[in-house]
Amino acid sequence: MPANIETCMIVGEAWHTQGVRVDSEKTAADAIALAGLNWRVGLRSVYAEGVTEVLASLDTVPRAIAGFKAIVRETDNAVLGVVGDRYTPIQNDESFAFFDALVGEGRAIYHSAGSLDGGRKVWLLAKMPDTLKLPGGDVDKFLLLTTTHDGSGAHRTLPTPIRVVCQNTLNMALAGAGSTGFSFRHTKSAGDKMREAVNLYGKTQSYYTRFGELANALAKATFTEEQIGMVAGKLFPAEDENKVPTRTQNARSSIIDLFDNGMRHTAEIRGTAWAAYNAVAEYVDHNRPTRAVNGRDAADATAQSLLFGSGASMKQEGLELVAASAGISLEAAGF
Repeated sequence: MPANIETCMIVGEAWHTQGVRVDSEKTAADAIALAGLNWRVGLRSVYAEGVTEVLASLDTVPRAIAGFKAIVRETDNAVLGVVGDRYTPIQNDESFAFFDALVGEGRAIYHSAGSLDGGRKVWLLAKMPDTLKLPGGDVDKFLLLTTTHDGSGAHRTLPTPIRVVCQNTLNMALAGAGSTGFSFRHTKSAGDKMREAVNLYGKTQSYYTRFGELANALAKATFTEEQIGMVAGKLFPAEDENKVPTRTQNARSSIIDLFDNGMRHTAEIRGTAWAAYNAVAEYVDHNRPTRAVNGRDAADATAQSLLFGSGASMKQEGLELVAASAGISLEAAGF
């Protein structure tokens, strides 16, 4: 399997071709096994090549570097990162247990889970029991958890709505998780913070209420071809508008076309700001070309982009541009 997506489990059609596909959402016990996440990490001493010390027994041994530890996956001794002494690993099974406690035991149903970058990043996507009624169709309520095993990031949990039919990730949270999610570092107090984070469930429901109100406001706002053209132009700017590169023209044209002909664009939402935002989201999730870089294939790069990178950022920017053009304040809406 390519270097970026190491293992994963996902329900139905995915934004990549790797991993185990299943027909229905799974419980924590099944998901952790199917996703290949039933492994643990530990901390090992770090040594500098050629640096030694002499023991009382006169044996010469490598000298451990004070203040640092290596994060090592115990199943294969893969070194995932180097961290400071205060770092405390949060194990994969602890993340699943956290989700179960957050949503209620037996109520969190896992839609996807997996590891990226050789186990350095792990994600879980759990579906909540109820749905959100939005213009043009229902939206499942999901919670996305991301964590790292290389010391590069915090343990983060945040809400992300996903359209039932087309799997469009309407992810406005990764760019601003502070107001809608919960984040904490890997330290000895992380366990206490995980227990405190159970109140995130109430905050998540509040987020979805606000999201529904915003979606309905966008669906009531008329949006024109000229406006979607301006949004597409700002998402894909050109140094010289008289000489717009073909790739930029194609990206703009794709968003404009999706504004009229996007997935599940019913008569109820066609020609509205909600359709405009969905056009941006659909372009990012399904139409945007992603190049293979650093040994990753294009499908893996797409998955990384949607979960952590430029894809999530572009959808956030698209939301901001559409709302501003429609005269809707995201700040007033709680975003």
